[in-house]
Amino acid sequence: MNELTSDFSSELKHFFSLRKSVDSIVMKYLVSLMEASITCSQKIYLSDLYSDAIEAGSKRERISKFKELGDYSLFISGYFPESISNNNYYKDMGAAAYYQVYTLGSERKPFYELATRYADCVAALNHVSSVQKLYGFESIGDMYITYLETQSPILKKKLFRFGVFSSGEATG
Repeated sequence: MNELTSDFSSELKHFFSLRKSVDSIVMKYLVSLMEASITCSQKIYLSDLYSDAIEAGSKRERISKFKELGDYSLFISGYFPESISNNNYYKDMGAAAYYQVYTLGSERKPFYELATRYADCVAALNHVSSVQKLYGFESIGDMYITYLETQSPILKKKLFRFGVFSSGEATG
């Protein structure tokens, strides 16, 4: 597991430890979604993805297109909510898309939970995004104050590297 994947995973575990947890399959799905989406640089319209899904010729292609719609809307509404004007539209489209994957497909487990707990998944990605964006601290003191407020495991690891915590404190 690379450092970025580890950071995503740690933050998601921390986020869901404060709320009702999600299944480990969903947690892995969210981490892999974030890893894959980091390279996404083009703007995609949900209406185009929806049209592609509806017009898909085979059931397998329809599932793939609805999954793509759910993934894209989850990533954008969760990680870059400031980039969209109607977050509810993205949330509604994403949850509905994952529900379609659940009803059409055989790999049902993660998609039912992604559909029914969509808002929680968006909030989790919002949390990870916020922590990731906080790496531009002006001082270690600012980072420490944010750590005290958020208890972020990523920030704790970074503070340990700066010598703020001893090895016993960093793991506790």
